[in-house]
Amino acid sequence: MAYVTLFICATSGLFYLYGSLTQEPTRGLANHKVLVVHGLSSLVALGILGSVLPHHVRAAWRADRNRLLGGVSLAVMAVLSLSGALLYYGGEESRDATILAHWWAGFGLTVFFPLHVLLGRHRRGRVYKDNSHRRVLGR
Repeated sequence: MAYVTLFICATSGLFYLYGSLTQEPTRGLANHKVLVVHGLSSLVALGILGSVLPHHVRAAWRADRNRLLGGVSLAVMAVLSLSGALLYYGGEESRDATILAHWWAGFGLTVFFPLHVLLGRHRRGRVYKDNSHRRVLGR
């Protein structure tokens, strides 16, 4: 569910960006419906993020696993959340800078989060062979 939600959020953001940059709203890429899908999927993604923070993130941090890409992914998600809120509620004077920050952070997340997942899956096989995750998670 998490990966599908993030994919929908990223894809709808890219559709909106494409429509904005090419000035082709007639194709439906830069319209209200795309922003609704983007906004709703981001809300679901934030809920999912909140549910993994107390367990997944804390356990992996304590076990010293995948900290760099996990930390970068969390930081980029924080920038996306803040810039998304500013786009909706912020003033016009900072809108252009906020849009650029949101676009760049969105691109960053499409790079860093998949790397975080792939690296975690690659390392998990080696780390879990000694049952270290059971000690960290208290099992």
